[in-house]
Amino acid sequence: MGGVNIVEKSLIRSISLRRRLILVFGAVIAALLLFVFLLILTFYNYSRQYNDIVLSAARANSYSNVFKVEMDSLMYNVVAGYREFGDGEQYRMIENLGGELRGLMGRSSDGAETIELDIILRTLETLRKYVDLTGEQIARDEPVAAEMVTLDQISSITTLINQEIQDYLVLKIHAMEKANQDLQRGLLFWVVVILVVTVALIAAAALLTVYISNSVSDPVKKLIEMSMAVSAGDFSTRVIDGNRDEIARLSDSFNEMTERVSELIDRVREEQAKLRDAEFRLLSAQINPHFLYNTLETIVWMAESRQNDKVIAVTKALSNFFRKSLAGGRDIATVAEEIEQVESYLLIQQMRYSDTMTYSIRVDTAAADCLVPKLTLQPIVENALYHGLKNKRGGGIIEITAEAGEDAAIITVRDTGAGMTRERLAALRRRVDSPPESADVDGIGLANVSGRLRLGFGEGYGVAVDSEYGAGTTVRIRVPRKG
Repeated sequence: MGGVNIVEKSLIRSISLRRRLILVFGAVIAALLLFVFLLILTFYNYSRQYNDIVLSAARANSYSNVFKVEMDSLMYNVVAGYREFGDGEQYRMIENLGGELRGLMGRSSDGAETIELDIILRTLETLRKYVDLTGEQIARDEPVAAEMVTLDQISSITTLINQEIQDYLVLKIHAMEKANQDLQRGLLFWVVVILVVTVALIAAAALLTVYISNSVSDPVKKLIEMSMAVSAGDFSTRVIDGNRDEIARLSDSFNEMTERVSELIDRVREEQAKLRDAEFRLLSAQINPHFLYNTLETIVWMAESRQNDKVIAVTKALSNFFRKSLAGGRDIATVAEEIEQVESYLLIQQMRYSDTMTYSIRVDTAAADCLVPKLTLQPIVENALYHGLKNKRGGGIIEITAEAGEDAAIITVRDTGAGMTRERLAALRRRVDSPPESADVDGIGLANVSGRLRLGFGEGYGVAVDSEYGAGTTVRIRVPRKG
């Protein structure tokens, strides 16, 4: 026998399975995005520093040698009288170089570079003084020899500036080498970080996968055990899951379904027992001592009257009637078999009430193979004879038809007997339409037949009654079409 499978509460199972997967996926993606962001930021800083070094070196290199050659040439032409001192081109050259040097100083964060740039600026100011002196000499119209001495000083200063710019370029080259070394070390560092982070993410993902997998597979295994127990016929097993995820709700639904199925099986067993009891009572009623006594008396009377053919016919009909009633122990019969039994019954009764009753039977081929509970038609035909035709002066007709529709077969028993009043018809309909479990299945009338039909086939099938007082009664039986 089954028992109660208890699933322990879990913190992770307080979260739905969908959210669990989203959280794991989100955590992995967030870690990867953070790692990529840090990597991009680091290489961006390396790139920016390297570009600043290259740009500073390129600008300083553009003035190396060029400034000296152009300044020396310009001042020589001024002293030689080929250019006017007042043009001021020499001062523009000094201002341009000074502006570049101050710009480089503002972008530099290296102390040695800043000192070197400051030295160049101071030397450039000395150059400006000698240029001023040259202008004063030209204005006083001093001898050319004196101006040439000043020109030599200017050449010496431009040589010094050129040398100082070369020293600055050496510092920049060293800075480029250092930046390159830092970049190499950064690459090595990030290669190690990538490996460590990758291994960590794989390990974390594996652990989370196992954890989440167990949080799903363990309760599912409990459900599998429960379903196997249920499939083996044990409906007492239960899974108690106090968590709040989808599997816990599935366990609750499965428990409810199992309880419902157990209730339905108990109900079916009860209804089957009631159905078999009703069929037994009906069969017992069919072996009616009065019917058998009257039939045998009829046979005796016919034999005494030397009506041998009728004796044989009635005897065969009686034998066939009881044989069909037993039906080999089966609970179900075909419409054709029911019709055959009813025809034997009507033949016997017609021998007794030839002046009271006539009958006709018509069965469609498609309806003949439809299945009905055993002993469905005979009680209705018996009611039509004893409560319909015998209570009407002059007798009447019993008509039996069986027709097949798309999903059901309709068997109709119509008599032209006394009929029923509205009150009696309403009372009969209430009994016929009552639930199978509360119907009067102990009797052998319409309520019994209707109850057995609904117990066997469902609420869509059963018996419907129409009647008009003085005109007759019609009973329609609806059963499933075969197949």
